[in-house]
Amino acid sequence: MKIFLHIGTHKTGTKTVQWFLRDQAEALAREGFLVPQSGTLSTIAGHHRLAWDIVPGPFPQAGAETGGEILKDFLAELAVSDAHTAVVSSEDFHHLVDWPARLKALEQALIAAGHNPEFIMFVRSPDSYAKSLYWQLRMRNGLHWGFWRFVMQAITQGFVDWRGRRYHFDLRRYAQAWRRATSCPLHIYSYEEAAVDDGLVRRFLEIIGAGHTLQVLARDALTRNEGQALMPATVQRLAGILLRRRFSAPSFTSFKTPY
Repeated sequence: MKIFLHIGTHKTGTKTVQWFLRDQAEALAREGFLVPQSGTLSTIAGHHRLAWDIVPGPFPQAGAETGGEILKDFLAELAVSDAHTAVVSSEDFHHLVDWPARLKALEQALIAAGHNPEFIMFVRSPDSYAKSLYWQLRMRNGLHWGFWRFVMQAITQGFVDWRGRRYHFDLRRYAQAWRRATSCPLHIYSYEEAAVDDGLVRRFLEIIGAGHTLQVLARDALTRNEGQALMPATVQRLAGILLRRRFSAPSFTSFKTPY
């Protein structure tokens, strides 16, 4: 079975994709796509418990088992499915790049079970990403820093480190590190290009090879978990200039089925 693992990044429409996948799981199943139940928190969430089972350390959310039990359940669900493709999504897979042995072990477990994993990642421009991620961490994850401290850590380190998790801005370096740890394809897409005319979910379905009927359904997908600006426009513009000068975009995959 081909398995697409949607790994984020954060603030690139992951919640919107996850809500659609869960809400339209039956329609996807009719076209041969499995959206696994294993590793999810609820009927509307992504596969966060699966990610938490693999990424070391505590996550702020409760209820994540440890020791690989959820991965075992996930593989068992795949084993009894007659789908040709499984689709898994959690932005917390993003953090696996900092745990390459765990990332490699996940890939090898999927391959050993007879599957063909491929990784999908959306990235957004560093200035837009900084604004949205800062809102997320400040409003929902307890970040107490000012915006300039946040931006300067991103610029000097290439990532923001908060509560033991790294949120990467140097995405060229990120992609290189991910590909060193894995042998399966990593497809990187521009969030800004995908989101034109509210087309993010439609683009995602195009990537995984879903048919026209499902892509039509994607037109009604609602945007979830939008961030807001927490800094004056002048500060945002100056930070944007510095971030764009510091970071260059990785090489993007074209919007077409990648196999």
